[in-house]
Amino acid sequence: AAWSNKKVNEWHLTAAAETPSKHQEFVTVLGIGGADIDASLEEEGRTLHLTLPGNKNALLRLGSTGFTVKTKEYERTFHDYK
Repeated sequence: AAWSNKKVNEWHLTAAAETPSKHQEFVTVLGIGGADIDASLEEEGRTLHLTLPGNKNALLRLGSTGFTVKTKEYERTFHDYK
């Protein structure tokens, strides 16, 4: 990120599915500033329960046109505007 005058490490993610599908979903958890990112994820239908270090929890609700992120302090819905 030359524009920010900061050194940024880059990682490129790849994913594979057990069975081919026209549509796939995945969750990526990023740690900022050396944060501990040991996280666990449980799936319950279209809702994902994400547990983060420090016993912090988040719900991710997946919809057909977007998704919602909800924590104790935060809730926001993101829409897919094609």
